[in-house]
This record gives sequence, structure tokens and C-alpha cells, in this order.
Amino acid sequence: MSNKLKTTKLGSPEPVKHSNSVSIMKIRRNNSDTLPYVAGVSLGPHSYKPPSNLVANKLMRTNPDGIKNEKTVIHKSIQVSMDDKNFLALIKELQKEIRQLQGTIKEKDETLSSMVEVIQGKNEEFVKSIEVERSNHEITKEQVKECQNIIDEKIQLLNDSTTYYETLMDDLQTQYNEAVETVKKHSQLEIRQRDEKLIRLKQQIADMFKEKSWEHQQQLDELRKEMTRMSEEIQVLRIKLKSETLTKQQCPNCRHLSSKLDEKALCLKLKERTIEELQSVCRRKIGMKEHQDPFDQKPV
Repeated sequence: MSNKLKTTKLGSPEPVKHSNSVSIMKIRRNNSDTLPYVAGVSLGPHSYKPPSNLVANKLMRTNPDGIKNEKTVIHKSIQVSMDDKNFLALIKELQKEIRQLQGTIKEKDETLSSMVEVIQGKNEEFVKSIEVERSNHEITKEQVKECQNIIDEKIQLLNDSTTYYETLMDDLQTQYNEAVETVKKHSQLEIRQRDEKLIRLKQQIADMFKEKSWEHQQQLDELRKEMTRMSEEIQVLRIKLKSETLTKQQCPNCRHLSSKLDEKALCLKLKERTIEELQSVCRRKIGMKEHQDPFDQKPV
């Protein structure tokens, strides 16, 4: 990778002006028949003198007019000397640029080397990280596999437990329904028995209250008769008292009759209160007997 980058950097230097080099090549092509040269190297002013016979033969072959050819050769020699000076200056500039380019290339090579080292270090780190991730992935994969096995076992256990408890619930529901039917039958039987017993107790209570109510009725009748008699006596006494009051005669009998009348009135009030209390007690007992639980009563 480093060699490839170096080749790319060396193969792409900064652009160089080619106008002078083109003119140099043109001049050298024009003078190739008359002047010796080495490609790519400036020879400076030429001191080489070719043999006279060779020059004469060339001049005879190229141009029949010898004087004109000699002037032309001199002119061309002067031109070549001037061009060689220009070439030397150009070569110096090019060498300076080459040194600058070599320094730049060296700096870039150093930068490239450091970057390559950094890249190699990062690459090694990445390779190690990848290995660690692979090992972690394998560990995680094993853990996931173990967890999946545990989950499968738990699901199977849950399914078995669900099946067991569903069967148990069905059995319990069947037993419950049977127990409910048994309790219903027993309850209905008990209800019928209690109803029958209640009817018998009501009949017994009714008969008992009929007897007691007849006795109370006799007592009430006697009390009413006594009250009627006492009312008549009180009425007679009031009449007598009124007649005595009208005559305005004061005597011991009037006071006696008046006190006796008060006593009779008091006794009458006491009798009325006793009758009311007896009636209230009878009503209360009848209400208690009607609302009392017949199973708590002992048969008479």
C-alpha cells in the first residue's frame, strides 16, 4: 500500500512549463545533422571541430554554395550557444524545483508512513475488537441457547401444570355440583319438615291462645260488669250530691257522700287502668307468639 501511494506521489509532481523544452527539441532536431550532442545534457559552447574533409563533404552534399553554408553554420552555432545558456538556467530552475519536490515527497512519505503505522495500529485494534466481539457473540449465543432451553422447559412445565389443574378443577366442579344437589335435596326435605312442624306449632299456639283468650275474656267481662255497677253507683251519688248542693244545706252526710264518691271514682280509674294493662299484655303476648321461631318453642 505504501509503495502504491509513493508511486502515485512520484508520478504526479507539480506541473512544469514545457514551452522551453519544446523549443529545445525543435532546435536539436534542426541541428542534428551538423552538431554533436548528448540527449538530456547541455554541452555548453562547442569546441569540437570536425575534420575538414568531413565538413567539406557535408557542405558539398547539403548545399553547393559553400560560403552561404558556412555563414549558416556560424549563425546556427551562435544560436545554439545562446540556447545552451538558456538551457542551463532552465536546468537550474528545474533542479531547484526537483529538490523542492523531493523535499515535499519526503515530507509526504513521512506523513504517509506515520499514517500507515496509525492505520496498521487501528487495524490491529479492530482485529482484536472483532475477535473479542466474536467471542462475546459466541458466549451470548450460548447464553441465549441456554435461556431458550430453560424457557422451553418452563413452558412445558406450565402446560403440564395447566392440564393438571384443569383436570382437578373439572373434578372439583363435578364434586361441587353433586354436593350442591345433595344439599338442595336435604334442604328441601328440612324445609318441608320445618313447614309441617311450624303448621303444627301454629295450630297448638292458636288453640292455646283460644283457651287463654276465653279466660281473659271472662275476666274482662267481669271487670266491665263491675265498672258498670260502679259507674251506676257513682252516677247515683252524683245525683244525690247535686240535689244536696242545690238545697245548699251543709251536713256531715254530704261530706261523707262526697268522699265516698271520690273513692269510687278513684277505684273506677284503677279498674280501667287494670283492664287496659291486661289488654296490652294480651296483645303483646299474641304478637310475640306470632313472631317467635316455632323451632325454639317446646310442644305443648
